[in-house]
Amino acid sequence: MNSTTDFTKGSIGKVILKFYFPMLATAMLQQFYTFADTMIVGRGLGDNALAAVGNMSSLCFLIVGFSMGLANGFSVLIAQRFGEKNYSMLRRTLFSMVILSFGMTVLLTVLSTAFLKKTLILLQTDEIILNDSLIYGYIIFGGLLASITYNVSAGILRSLGDSRTPLTAIILSSVINIMLDCFLIFVLRTGVGGAAAATILSQVISAAVCIRKLVSIDFLKMEKEEKKFDLALSFKLLKNGVPMALMNSITAVGCMVVQYFVNGLGVAFTSAYSACSRYINLFMQPACTAGYTISAFTGQNYGAKEFDR
Repeated sequence: MNSTTDFTKGSIGKVILKFYFPMLATAMLQQFYTFADTMIVGRGLGDNALAAVGNMSSLCFLIVGFSMGLANGFSVLIAQRFGEKNYSMLRRTLFSMVILSFGMTVLLTVLSTAFLKKTLILLQTDEIILNDSLIYGYIIFGGLLASITYNVSAGILRSLGDSRTPLTAIILSSVINIMLDCFLIFVLRTGVGGAAAATILSQVISAAVCIRKLVSIDFLKMEKEEKKFDLALSFKLLKNGVPMALMNSITAVGCMVVQYFVNGLGVAFTSAYSACSRYINLFMQPACTAGYTISAFTGQNYGAKEFDR
């Protein structure tokens, strides 16, 4: 339990800042290796490849952002149970959360891969980059299990007040991602498929780090009777998760509308938009991180009935 933060005790400012800064560093590092991806793809494969990868960004945001919203919403209930110190109910909630997340992964993987080509055509994707966008998209969406597993496991850790383990996971996966990018693109010449594969493999590493930490936490070890899918708990999880998922999706749809008009201007504009969007995302991270921090803080204190905090 040493790595968790109990938001129900101590100085409010201190516990929030102690949690916030490692989480902010995690978000910034994620953007850093996105920058690195963009630079390596642009330098190694050219403007068309950069445009092809960038053309997928709004779609990736739609699918991955939806799953992230669900995971963050689910984690609010975990934070409440942790605040209550009701570990049996926490474990039951966790089991139902895992089952729901797996079902969500299967559904999103099937839908995203099945409608990828039609969606790219609707976005006015230029024929020059369509094939590369499809290759990149099929690999990214085919590997959604790794991405969602990381988001869910990191969300659980954050709800328990642990923002350091996700930071460690991102540091490790960022280094591996950049090394794999260079090897697959410059040495093996695998094209945009190599960039996508590097992303998925690095996410496998980050997910493994978070899962390893979760498994080591004593109060999360489940008894046999706790490993049951609870329909009532599942509805509570969805009640928290779906609004956050839809919030991300609405933002993503707005990005897709912008992408539609940018694509209509030509590949050069798609490439430029891709590079600039990475830069813009960097400055959004402090505010997003603050939101996740307050969510964890509020969840724990709500569960502990510490309403004054």
